[in-house]
Amino acid sequence: MKPARRFGGGSETAGAGLIPLLILTETALLIALPATEESARVPVSEAVISPAALWIGRATALSIVSILLISLPSRLAAAHRSYRPVAIGYLLLWTFGLLLPALASGLGSRPYAYLYPLIVCLLFATASREGYERALNVLTWVVLPLTLGSLMLYFVKPEWVADVYYEEGIGASFPRLFGFTQQANLLGATLLPWLLVLLRQSAMRPLLRNAALAVGILALLASQSKTSIIALAVCGAYLILFTWPQRIRRLIIPFSVLAASMAAGGLLLAMALDLLPRLTADEAALISSGTGRNIIWDIALRVWSANPVLGYGPDLFVDGAFFSVPEMRTVAHAHNQFIDLLARSGLLGLLSLIVMLGILIRGLWRIDPAQRPLGIALMAALLIQSATETPISLAGNTLLAIDFWLLLGFVSSHACAAPRSSKASTARIDDGGSVGTMAVSAHDARA
Repeated sequence: MKPARRFGGGSETAGAGLIPLLILTETALLIALPATEESARVPVSEAVISPAALWIGRATALSIVSILLISLPSRLAAAHRSYRPVAIGYLLLWTFGLLLPALASGLGSRPYAYLYPLIVCLLFATASREGYERALNVLTWVVLPLTLGSLMLYFVKPEWVADVYYEEGIGASFPRLFGFTQQANLLGATLLPWLLVLLRQSAMRPLLRNAALAVGILALLASQSKTSIIALAVCGAYLILFTWPQRIRRLIIPFSVLAASMAAGGLLLAMALDLLPRLTADEAALISSGTGRNIIWDIALRVWSANPVLGYGPDLFVDGAFFSVPEMRTVAHAHNQFIDLLARSGLLGLLSLIVMLGILIRGLWRIDPAQRPLGIALMAALLIQSATETPISLAGNTLLAIDFWLLLGFVSSHACAAPRSSKASTARIDDGGSVGTMAVSAHDARA
C-alpha cells in the first residue's frame, strides 16, 4: 500500500529552527532587561526576594524550557500527527486573552514577552507522540538534580534557597523553600506535574523512581505550597488507585484507610483533651480570607467592572490599581486564573479560556482510556491550581505554566494517535507503574 503523503513535511525543520532563535533571543533579553517586572517597579528594600534570586530563577526557567523545547520535534505548518483544535484553541486564547487587550491598552511595558508563550505553547501543541514522550523523560532528568540540590542546600545554607523571613508557614525552624525558582509557589507548581509524570513513568527503574518521588514530595512539603500539595494528594491518589497494578492497590488502599483513620482519631482525641493550640483572631481572619487573597480578588473585580469587554490590559499589576496600594506592590497576579484573566482581558479573554478548556476536555475524551489517566490528572491539577494561582500564563517565561504546557502536549499528541473511525481492540498492559496499549485493527485480527 502506498504510504499517505505528509502535507507540509518540511515544516519540522522550520519548527526546529525556531528553537535556537527563541533561546538566543530570550538569552539576550535576560541579560539586557531587568530580571522580572517586579524588580523594575519595586525598590530593592521593599522586595520580598533579592534581585539576584529573581535573576537566577528566571535563568533556570529559561534553561528548563529550552531543554524541553529542544526535545520536541515540532511541525508548525501542518501538524498531521497532532490534534489541531488544541493549537487553534490556544491561538484564540492568546489573541483574545493577550493580544487584543494589549493593543487596546497600548501594548504595555513588555511586548517582547508576549511572543514567548505563543511559541512555547505552539511547539507543545504540535509535538509528535515520540517528541512528547522524549520531553517527559527530559523533564524527569532535568528537575531531579535541581530538586535534590535545592534540598541539600536547604539543610546546609537555607538562606540561599529558602525564604527565612516567611512567618505564615509551619514555623521559623522550617523556612519556605523556593529552590531553583523565584518563589515557593512557583516551585510547587513546577514539582506538581513532575511528580505526576513520575507516577506514570515506566522507563525508570522502580528504586530510582521511588527515590525521585521521595525527593520531590519532600521538596514540595518544604515549599509549603498549599494548593500544589492538595493537587498532588488528589491527582496522585487518582493515578495510584486507578492505574497502578492491582497487587499494589490491594496494599495501598487498606494502609491508606488505616492511616487516615488513625490521623482522624488522633485529631479528635487532641481536640477532646484540648491539646491543640488555639488560633488567634488575626490567624483565623487570615485563614478565612485565603491568606489575604480576597483583597486581591476584590481589587481585580473592581478593575474588571470598569473595563468589562477587554479588561485593563496585561500590565494591570505593573501600573494599574495594584501599584497604587503599597501592600499590593509585590503582587504579580490575581491568585485566581479566572479572575486574573477577567481583570486583564475582560469577558472576551474569559470566554476564550473556557473554549480552550472545552477543547482540552474534548480531546481527553478522544484518547484511549488506557492512556487517559495522566491527562486527566494534569487537567485536574490545572483546575485546582487555578483556584489560587495563574497556571495558564500568557506572558513571560514563568514555570508556573508548565502543567498547562504538558497538558497541551499530551492532548495534542495522544488525541490523534489513531483515527476514531478505525475499529480497534485495546489490551491493557500492566508493567508496574505505567499502562500501555496495543491496538489491533479488524483487518489484522482477521489475518
